[in-house]
Amino acid sequence: MKKEELLIKTIFNVLKKNSDIVSSTIVGSINSMDLERISDIDIIVVVKKIDIGIIDLIKNSLSNIDLNELDIEKQIFINDTFGPLKFDNKNNLVLHLMIYDHHLHLEHVENSPFTCFDWERSENFTGYSLSEISSVHKLMLNDFISSRRGTKEYIEDISKNRISYRRYESQNGELAQVKTYYELDERHAIEFAYHIIYNSISNLLKVNLNKNIKFKFDDFMKVWKDEYEELYDKYNKIFSKLYNLKLNKELEKLDIVELVGNFLNDFDSIVNKYIEKSKKVILIRHLKTNLNDGRFLGSENEIDIIENQDIPLELKNFDFSNFEIFSSPSTRCIQTINKLKINSFNVSEDLKEINYGKADGLFFDEVINQYEYISDSIQKDDDFKFPEGENNTMVYERIEKLLSTINKNSVFFTHQGVVRCMVGFSLEIPITKWHLINVPHGYPIQFIELNSKYMLNTDRKTFSKIMKNFNAEI
Repeated sequence: MKKEELLIKTIFNVLKKNSDIVSSTIVGSINSMDLERISDIDIIVVVKKIDIGIIDLIKNSLSNIDLNELDIEKQIFINDTFGPLKFDNKNNLVLHLMIYDHHLHLEHVENSPFTCFDWERSENFTGYSLSEISSVHKLMLNDFISSRRGTKEYIEDISKNRISYRRYESQNGELAQVKTYYELDERHAIEFAYHIIYNSISNLLKVNLNKNIKFKFDDFMKVWKDEYEELYDKYNKIFSKLYNLKLNKELEKLDIVELVGNFLNDFDSIVNKYIEKSKKVILIRHLKTNLNDGRFLGSENEIDIIENQDIPLELKNFDFSNFEIFSSPSTRCIQTINKLKINSFNVSEDLKEINYGKADGLFFDEVINQYEYISDSIQKDDDFKFPEGENNTMVYERIEKLLSTINKNSVFFTHQGVVRCMVGFSLEIPITKWHLINVPHGYPIQFIELNSKYMLNTDRKTFSKIMKNFNAEI
């Protein structure tokens, strides 16, 4: 067994002894490089409940690994900060230890989808996988604008010649993640510049190619050139230089602030061009009714919305002026539009809720008891049809029909079943799991056309609400 493999096994054996740990994952370059060429080993740990005691216990247990027994002539150094700081030298084996509890991991997925999406690729884990606890599912163009390690935060850091990172501190007896900064030295300037260019392009490729993939250097350069030739021609030489300096751990004084600032401005213009020029479709589930209590409320069931309810701010502040408006013919959708004082809209039968047939108005347990074939279909993971009604495939086919006819940015006032179909298809969730997608009433959920497909492009807070039923219960 290789040293790297033996080290991974040893780390997991140490962590598995701690009953408070529910997930341990090793990510990063140890999976493809030898110990002499990597700067650190990234270890993600999720515990039941985090406090200073559990952090110290995990750090101590890893610090006590005897590297001599693994024939590794180095000393363990624990880096427990969150960010791209490097502490390696020829004598250190750096374990970059990032510890979360369930809540903090959910928060991290919401704030840092790029990082978490990379982590989800790793097959080196024990306990829950990170994607089981809470998954990024797919990157969205909106992530480049609003997330940590997006262009906004990078530009803010690099303009001030610094790196932002986070660390735990005790505040009034409570543990908190505190944002702090590290002034760029030559070593970190090279690492940070390489990190920004590689990850910016790599993450955009993941969106464009619809794959969560880590490219080897030569493959990365080829795909970069194929997809974004103008950006490649301008920056490939300096990027190759950064790669070799980083790989060989050599130092050279470079004007990183100007280089990275120019790159980020050019990169940002590509992302904005995608967003501005692409067709957008906004799906909005109608406002609440008195019968939104868990029963099947389908296309044949007409019911009024609750008159005195608050309109979500996201809907209240939405500017409909540059959109063509479409609505399901259902009363609850028309009333939602009227409440927003929208005067002109088109009615489309394709936006009707799923037809539950004879199951309309019933609760799930009642349907299972009355229609045995549905229970059998669920066991087989079949996309079953409701009695004398529709299934998800039929609903999505009529949505596709409507999408093929629109030629400008549009808003669809519709129902949970329709939104579930769009979200499920966009995220490539198995069709038999679409019922787990949670659609809040009155929240504008954006889809953007990219490569002839509509991809979800909402903010991560709304995304977390939509996908909350897919998170593991710990």
